Amino acid sequence: MIPSRRSGRPLALAAGFAALALGANGAALAQAVQADGGTATMVTVGAGGRITVGIAPPGAHDISRNTYTHFSVPAAGVVLDNSAGAGARTILNEVTSANRSRIEGPLEVLGNRAHVILANPNGITVNGGSFINTSGVLLSTGQVRIDGGAITATSGAGDIEVGPGGLGGTMASLQMLAARIRIDGPVTNTNTMSEADVGLTAGDAELTLDAAVRAGDSIPGWITSRSIKAGASEDVLVDVTQRGSLSASRVSIAVNAKGAGVSYAGAGQAARGTFTIDANGKVTLAGAAIEADRAVKIAADAVEVLNAPARQSTLASSKSAVTLLARAGDLVLKGRVTGAAMDADDPDSRGDVTLFASGDIRLLSDSPDRLAIAFAAGDGGLSVTAGGTVENRTGRLVAAERVNITAARLENVTDMTPAGTPQVAVVQRAHGSFFGRLFGKRRRFTVASMDYGLPRIPLQLGYIAGETVLIFAADVVNSGQIDAYGALVMETERLHNIGLASGSWSYSETCGFTCTRRGASTAAIVGGNINAEAGMLITAGESVVNDGGRIWAIGELVITAPEVRGTARSVPVFATMPGGLGNAFAGPTTVVSFQQVGGVFETTFGTLRIVSDGPVILDAGAILAGAASDIANGILAVSSPDTRPAAPRRKIGLVADWF
Repeated sequence: MIPSRRSGRPLALAAGFAALALGANGAALAQAVQADGGTATMVTVGAGGRITVGIAPPGAHDISRNTYTHFSVPAAGVVLDNSAGAGARTILNEVTSANRSRIEGPLEVLGNRAHVILANPNGITVNGGSFINTSGVLLSTGQVRIDGGAITATSGAGDIEVGPGGLGGTMASLQMLAARIRIDGPVTNTNTMSEADVGLTAGDAELTLDAAVRAGDSIPGWITSRSIKAGASEDVLVDVTQRGSLSASRVSIAVNAKGAGVSYAGAGQAARGTFTIDANGKVTLAGAAIEADRAVKIAADAVEVLNAPARQSTLASSKSAVTLLARAGDLVLKGRVTGAAMDADDPDSRGDVTLFASGDIRLLSDSPDRLAIAFAAGDGGLSVTAGGTVENRTGRLVAAERVNITAARLENVTDMTPAGTPQVAVVQRAHGSFFGRLFGKRRRFTVASMDYGLPRIPLQLGYIAGETVLIFAADVVNSGQIDAYGALVMETERLHNIGLASGSWSYSETCGFTCTRRGASTAAIVGGNINAEAGMLITAGESVVNDGGRIWAIGELVITAPEVRGTARSVPVFATMPGGLGNAFAGPTTVVSFQQVGGVFETTFGTLRIVSDGPVILDAGAILAGAASDIANGILAVSSPDTRPAAPRRKIGLVADWF
């Protein structure tokens, strides 16, 4: 069948549209990379859309310098041809127009492996990009200077953004240098050499590279200097989102802004080396998951390790230390930090885990499965140093060996829900029975209740624990628990150890001819425990006040302070008594008493020695010595730790409540 003209027109139109599409696509591909004519750079587009760049012949120090009006990498890829005797060690690609670079496919060096630099002051976007047969890679948004064999790149005012498609490759080093960097996808360097890294530098900065370093899997000395000038920006200059991640043998981030600095919410892995963040401003981790084979170090003016709705922040080193430094502000820890060994190469590392702040250090637990934890798992211990207050609110400061805390003030606190207001109500009304009306007797209803509050996180206290616990602070307040599996040493001006009332109780009494009483209680004392399985030495310049708590050692306990006081707290105890003559057989009734709890100084086997200016004051508290006690100035018992009834009087007899 011979097609008619009418039936042939759609085919012709389709062919025309296809040709137009191919032509437009080819034009777009040709525009992706365009030399500006300033260098002997040639660009060709292959049939599959792959772009080949014939690089300019290398000059001194084997540097091939290439300038472009456009430099982007489409999905089909761009090849930098370093074969046919080109022999460049460094291939420098500079954009001289106002066009942003987009890397959305593979950028490959053909022939001899080389270092690749892309410098575009207008900014660089990477989304699905990769590097092939490259050694060192630098993405920069500033200008590049060449001085002999030194290549200096600046950050300029541009930005680098990595999209969800990410950036990958097997590189000796991947460096990003820009005024601002945002990572919203995975950045992965799959080179397994221990020196292979990913480095981010943001703000007003320069990197200097040594062009003489040969391109290979390992390039120690390629980066000869990193210069970061003081900046005044209040912006986040490095932003790693929850979708973003950095993965290499080593990872580093450096920022010079005095403001927000770094926000890190994604994952990070340094598979064979260190993971470091250094900023002049603030570093905020929110749901970050960072792990390193070697040390993890975050140093900034202020540091926040927060949680995200999806996950808790975690920082861990499998073989070395975790060090958090807030050099000019506060350190807030809501996540989990775990270190394995002190980093002998870092003078800031004082243990498996080091927490340092010129201001305050605050551990704040969110929930039972999101406790704020600093755990030193190795022999180096946990070092906590603050110029202000160390505040542990239902968190964990724990070490397998030594815990060393130095601060102006230590608060080891069990967070409680707000307490209620005591409730007491008395109601009287006419008696409903015949005898009640006959004798004019009135029925009285009394209801009392108290809610002390509960631990905000059920069954959780603020904990400090280690084989040896050393505490040096002018003020120490403990309503949690401090445990030493060996010895405990505390030097302070004032120690206030507090057992907290927890739970609630209610009591009701109905009286007519007889009285019936009902009561229930969950009240108890929580926290306020300081324990040592070996000996304990507490030295205070002013006072040691044990308010409802317990200070206990299996071995010797020595307390030296001008004033030492032990005060018990009252806890209601309810007992149900069977009915009888006392209430005209009206049935079981409840008797309430108040038991005195805490205010105890105790040893199991060792001597209990207290050296004070005056007598030890015991307000229903107690001194319990397992071996012997040595109280230099005696004891002044304000009240004894007995059980006192709540009701001032009891009536007995069938008609006792009638009159």
